[in-house]
Amino acid sequence: MPWKNRRRIFAPPTDHPEISGWTSYPVPVLLEDRIRVFFSPRNKDNQSCVAYVDLDRNKIDSVIDVSDHPVLGRGALGTFDDCGVQPIQALHVGNELWLYYLGWNPAINRLSRNSTGLAISNDDGQTFRRAFGGPVLDRTKTEPYFSFTPWIIRTGDLWRIWYATGTGWHMVNDKPEGSFELRDGVSDDGINWRRPNKRILTPTRDDEVMCKPNVVARNGYYHMWFSYRSYLDFRGGAGSYQIGYAFSEDGDNWKRDDASGGLDKGEGGDWDSDMTCFSSTLEVGDDLLIFFNGNGFGQTGFGIAEWEDS
Repeated sequence: MPWKNRRRIFAPPTDHPEISGWTSYPVPVLLEDRIRVFFSPRNKDNQSCVAYVDLDRNKIDSVIDVSDHPVLGRGALGTFDDCGVQPIQALHVGNELWLYYLGWNPAINRLSRNSTGLAISNDDGQTFRRAFGGPVLDRTKTEPYFSFTPWIIRTGDLWRIWYATGTGWHMVNDKPEGSFELRDGVSDDGINWRRPNKRILTPTRDDEVMCKPNVVARNGYYHMWFSYRSYLDFRGGAGSYQIGYAFSEDGDNWKRDDASGGLDKGEGGDWDSDMTCFSSTLEVGDDLLIFFNGNGFGQTGFGIAEWEDS
């Protein structure tokens, strides 16, 4: 495996009514003197918000600050994100910081409905305002279930996106479990997307689902890391999340190679021994870091590892 120095660097706070219990979806962004990592805690009603922890840019294991309030809370009653928001990717766009986030609310005959929203900050993520009351990535006539967890790269005037879309629901032990795969698209503004509904990776088995891609253009290739699991026995069981890997010469045609670049579960008893998931990559100078959750979808905190080019 090309990942080294793997370790946990932040565990969930436990003493705040809103910012405690979880650190799901760690999303790093590089600032002048620090790395700000947005994450999703939950309250006592299992509703999620967005908070952050600041890490020393030169000594990444050192925590500088933790936000004492949500920087993005739940949406207005009846909107797509009125029960929870979770960070997915943060991008510098001019003098603004754009945060693409997952918004969700419960559904009657399944666990929840997921969509993607956009929030904008003018103070490096200490506060956010919603760009719109509705989502910027949602189900369509050809993708009828849900669309979420995007990753975006800007190339000149073109915005490229890789994301997960739902492909159906399966009844497992009388409970609906969703399946989803990875798609791609393009945009001229990062808001309105052209989505051809083209599968970009083939599942390795019938019960496999994939989400949360993150893509880096490096050394002449596009590199993608993504979370994959079964829709069977995935809550800490044999089908739990792991982080897979694929590469491409053009960002369109991908070859999967989990053995060469993925991130397996940790050793027995460790904070990430049951699963690894929800990764985000960050380039700091010549170094490439991956931030990821472990057991319990973020209940045990988040960690990092460092990429060794090969």
